[in-house]
Amino acid sequence: MREARNAGFTLVEMVVVIVLLGIVGAMTSQLILPLLTSYTESRVVDRLYGDAKFAVERIDREIRMSIPNSLRTVASDTGIQFGRLKDAAYYSDRPANNKHIELDATTYPTMAVGDQLSIYNTNPNQFYNGNRNYQIDTLLAGNVVELDRKPAPQSPLRRFYCFDLAQSPVTFYHSGTQLIRSFGYGLGGAIDGTAGGNVVATNVQSAAFSYDPGNMTRNATLKIDLTMAANGISLNYSHKIHIRNMP
Repeated sequence: MREARNAGFTLVEMVVVIVLLGIVGAMTSQLILPLLTSYTESRVVDRLYGDAKFAVERIDREIRMSIPNSLRTVASDTGIQFGRLKDAAYYSDRPANNKHIELDATTYPTMAVGDQLSIYNTNPNQFYNGNRNYQIDTLLAGNVVELDRKPAPQSPLRRFYCFDLAQSPVTFYHSGTQLIRSFGYGLGGAIDGTAGGNVVATNVQSAAFSYDPGNMTRNATLKIDLTMAANGISLNYSHKIHIRNMP
């Protein structure tokens, strides 16, 4: 009988297999790596876009409820500041005491002693220096409110905006790689607030705010430009907000 031959690889066969595996591996890596890289980059872009959109929508919502003509840019246009509205209503002609105003019963707002009323504020300086802000000293009977001083000048529409100094003004500003919301620092305080504020977005490379105050026939506008960056990938996000500016 003939003896069975032992099965095995020759050296040549082994070399051929190694070469073929190398070729297949190289081809596979060239096909798969770009796909993996593209997928990873798209995830980063989606996250940056979502963070920017969330931050801008947050600013948009708050600004639309801000006190008219209280918005201004700060920190070399890398932040914005505005008065946060608590409530708004109309008042009728003043009673005999010029420190008193009688509120319209149909639009009576929620107010408390110590709240501030902004009356006929036509530009940011008037709001932040307090010239057109009046503190509520007493809530009297008959929808009458006693202020700390006589309102002057009067609002042509007899309209006022109520705000609380514990919550207003509000600032959104860029610091490092963060967009921060700050409040509770008073009309003349530092914009970073007493507690340093709350982080609204991270991975913010730059922020720019451009404010057009508008006029009596055209609403004010605020343009927001954010540059987001992470893992070597950057994304630009722009948004424009139309703001009421009739005091």
